[in-house]
Amino acid sequence: MRFQRLLAGFLAVLMFAGSFALPAFAAETDGLLTTAPAEGETATEEAKGFKGEIFEEFQDYTTYKFETVEAKLDTMQKMVWNDRYEIYVEPWTGEVYCYDTVTGQVLSTNPYDLYSTGTTEGKRKELLSQIIIKYTDTTGTSKQYTSYADAAEMEQIAVKKIKGGVRVEYTIGRSQSSFLVPRMISVERFDELIASKLPTGAEWVASGRVGYRNDSLLGFKARQVIFKYIPYDPTDENNPERVLADMYSKYPVTKKKNLPVYVLTSDIVNRELLQLEGYIKEFCPEYTFEELEKDHTETEYSGNSVEPALFKLALEYKVTDTGMTVSLPANGIRYDETNYTLEELQVLPYLGAGDNKYTGYNFLPDGSGAITRFEDYVGKSVNLAGDLYGIDYSYLMIEGTKSQTMRLPVFGIVENTTKTERIAKETELERVLEDGTVEKYISTSYENVTTETSKGFLAIIEEGDALTSIMSTSGGNTHKYYSIITKFEPRPKDQYSLAGSISVGSSSMITVVSERKYVGKLTFNLVMLNDAELAEEKGLENYYEASWVGMAKAYREYLENKGILTRLTAETVKKDIPLYIETFGVIPTTEKILSMPVEVDVALTSFEDIKTMYDELAAEGITNINFKLTGYANGTMYGRHMPGKLKWEKAVGGNDGFAELVAYSKEKGFGIYPDFSFTSVTRDEMFDGFNLKKHAAKTIDDRYVYKVVFNGTTTTPTYDGILVSPSAYGEFYDKFTVNYAEYGLDSIALSTMGTDLNSDFDTDEPFNREDTKLLVTQFLDKVNSEYSSILGEGGNAYTLKYFDHLLNVSLDSSRYALTSAAVPFVGLVLHGYINFAGTPINMEGDIDYALLKAIESGSSIYFILNYDNTELLKESTMLSRYFAVRYDITKSEVIEQYNKLNAAIGGLQTSVITDHQFMLGERVADADEIEADKLAAELAAEELYQKQLANTYKNAVNEYRKKYENGEIPAGTEIVYELPVKQPAVVVVGGAKKDADGKVIIDEKTGTFEYTTTKYTSNDGSIVKVTYGDSVSFIINYNNFQVTVWDEDGTEYVLDSYSFVKIN
Repeated sequence: MRFQRLLAGFLAVLMFAGSFALPAFAAETDGLLTTAPAEGETATEEAKGFKGEIFEEFQDYTTYKFETVEAKLDTMQKMVWNDRYEIYVEPWTGEVYCYDTVTGQVLSTNPYDLYSTGTTEGKRKELLSQIIIKYTDTTGTSKQYTSYADAAEMEQIAVKKIKGGVRVEYTIGRSQSSFLVPRMISVERFDELIASKLPTGAEWVASGRVGYRNDSLLGFKARQVIFKYIPYDPTDENNPERVLADMYSKYPVTKKKNLPVYVLTSDIVNRELLQLEGYIKEFCPEYTFEELEKDHTETEYSGNSVEPALFKLALEYKVTDTGMTVSLPANGIRYDETNYTLEELQVLPYLGAGDNKYTGYNFLPDGSGAITRFEDYVGKSVNLAGDLYGIDYSYLMIEGTKSQTMRLPVFGIVENTTKTERIAKETELERVLEDGTVEKYISTSYENVTTETSKGFLAIIEEGDALTSIMSTSGGNTHKYYSIITKFEPRPKDQYSLAGSISVGSSSMITVVSERKYVGKLTFNLVMLNDAELAEEKGLENYYEASWVGMAKAYREYLENKGILTRLTAETVKKDIPLYIETFGVIPTTEKILSMPVEVDVALTSFEDIKTMYDELAAEGITNINFKLTGYANGTMYGRHMPGKLKWEKAVGGNDGFAELVAYSKEKGFGIYPDFSFTSVTRDEMFDGFNLKKHAAKTIDDRYVYKVVFNGTTTTPTYDGILVSPSAYGEFYDKFTVNYAEYGLDSIALSTMGTDLNSDFDTDEPFNREDTKLLVTQFLDKVNSEYSSILGEGGNAYTLKYFDHLLNVSLDSSRYALTSAAVPFVGLVLHGYINFAGTPINMEGDIDYALLKAIESGSSIYFILNYDNTELLKESTMLSRYFAVRYDITKSEVIEQYNKLNAAIGGLQTSVITDHQFMLGERVADADEIEADKLAAELAAEELYQKQLANTYKNAVNEYRKKYENGEIPAGTEIVYELPVKQPAVVVVGGAKKDADGKVIIDEKTGTFEYTTTKYTSNDGSIVKVTYGDSVSFIINYNNFQVTVWDEDGTEYVLDSYSFVKIN
């Protein structure tokens, strides 16, 4: 079979090497890792697995009917396995399945049941592809290849074993010269050798209609061939002179030999060429490559056009303890970079795709996390996308709406499949025979039993994540699958307008590709999720349940095992949660001195003010305070220069004032975190060490670039300084830390290091985002070795290892219209490991909502406060959004909100969040609604009674008529009938069903209760339950009305609007 032929030489070498006592495939992880035996060897019973009846030749997999995933596995080759997981490969198509030998669940690269989805042939081929390539040619035309249509169907996929796994190699595309399709051919020979041989083509030729494009005589396959050729006929007397001139210029043979020719259209793609070649080989067996060469000679076809795009790349799969990893080595991507631009690679776009006939959801790391349920958008097209780590400010073309940033490189899918089986039920009964004896017998009855099983996966992007975007998508009306597509750009590109760079009137956009190519890998770590009941039935103790909560647990443990997260302990946390306060330092303003306007610097919050704020809050019992200091050194709130040198501004207390504050903070035990930015600079001063040419980052068209931030107040962009090249971060830090260390402060804030990840397209020393990610981690590693506590913002995944405190962490999603719910995925991952807080609570539109989000996510609380001169903020377009930051006014709110949050979760700092559920609840109706419901019930009862009364009378009349017609009663007999019983008015009460005593009825099998829904039922995800550790839970009501909810044990709770209840 083909697969064995591909590997024959390779296996022979390995077998030969084995004679020298070197194993062909060394076992890993204590000998648990195994690969399939070579030819001639005998597989052990354990290794055989599925039948492995591999197809001997290529099938039309787009229509092949596999009833079950197991049926598909039966046709695949088991390549590598360990004690639990097995990797199977379909050598013809490149499909890979990971099989869990304990639970029987499968994670597949592509759907197996394409026969059941109604879609086009092209879409089916896309659904069967592991790689989708989007590229442009020299004309700027965008084109697409899929690995199924442009590799599998051409038999250009090879499977090879590697240590611990398997490698699937793709040659996507095909050299145009290798197709048995004439590029230029005389009309006479085309009719004789090709057209006349095609189905119904003879009639077309006989009609003499050269080049007629819409002839009804043509069959489908004939049209597919003929319509790809453009006729050029110099003998046509109707040709205008200009047409002839153009013809002669392009194709001199038409003038030289007065020869009518057909020319293959120039926009034909390999997929179409392959189709044409198939038709020619099938219907025109006498047309050979020799004939093709003869035609090209006769027509003087030069063949000097650009060869079509051809891409070579590979995917490597390796088995792990939780599933498998998949890697695409970027340095192995080969193509003609002169004539083609690789725009993006979609890798495993239909990995673990969910079927919309079931329930389930896609999970995206949008902000705190978001899910899109299959059942919410059946038949609708869903496309939600975002770049990992947000905006790259070095790009000229910045797209996207105001939204939350994807800071964790993860995604996943959960699917709840159902299976209905006809189950026989035997019952022993007795019957009495004729002789009076009693006989026992078995009665068999049947019932349909439906079981639901959940499955899913979590994908962790371990490498190449900084060059990746993620998109949650559904087929809508095109196909039935939900999937998550990762788009990878190994060579970043950008566009710019000619009008913006040179003095021209044109606004044409030019696309430029970076000279810096990523040569690492794109690697996914795929964690299989299990159905909880199935896992327990199989005796599994350590598993991740098939839910987004299970994904969060898996990622949390992954980070902990990697040493990225370290668990907080009673020794590393204080009794109360941290309170974070950001204060602003210096702001310039204009004052009149001797009637002359003079610009002076004034303090918004001085070093002395910080002491005062701490003392006042400490007097209220709040002592675990961390101050973040912004705008205190090397400039003002309006502008800062690079912190190569360090100068504390005089307006806030100067160098001496800061030294005193450091000493005071150590004495009192509160934290101070002066914030410094190494990623952008807003002011360039002489002798500050910053050189624009040497240290500034550049755009793709070699211009310096500003960090552009959206201003929510003015709805316009704000320029927040020139971007600094990532290569300069370390240089300035080395100068800075010498001066900073003199104050003996062991803490520092580096806000933008946790949020910003920018390229530098400088032609001399370019850096892509992956390069910058490495430089940032090296930078933070050095800072971490010198300072014991670092405060950051955002929390891009690669920075989590270094930050002890994080601010501005997303506690909510972007709330896109096409998402079903926001989930606190980030909170589940971070709580119990890093102290963090969301956005400043006094800047929120709804403080109550923000406080509930903090409880749901396990977040601390964060305020921006300033002690003096806050009225100056409104004079600045940059700072006017800070309208609620005056300390003396906000102080009472700080105390109230902090104490409320601390009372709720202060004792849970070292606990992890173990569960999260969306709950049903009933809105508590007001008196008017209750009275209206009662009246409606009475009216409904009366209406029902009147209908029953009318039906009773009608039936009585009919009965009397029958009796009269039968002569049973005389005419004029009085009709007598019994009135129906009038049923009392009943108001349907929503919520848990209760017995006569008012107790909730709990199902003994499921341990849950039935729920009656009404018009007052709240089922939109606005009521949640979050559990910390094993015993503490919160039920949270995000509604602006009072609700009644029932816990799992039937306990009833009434929650006011925007409130919570703590359950111990």
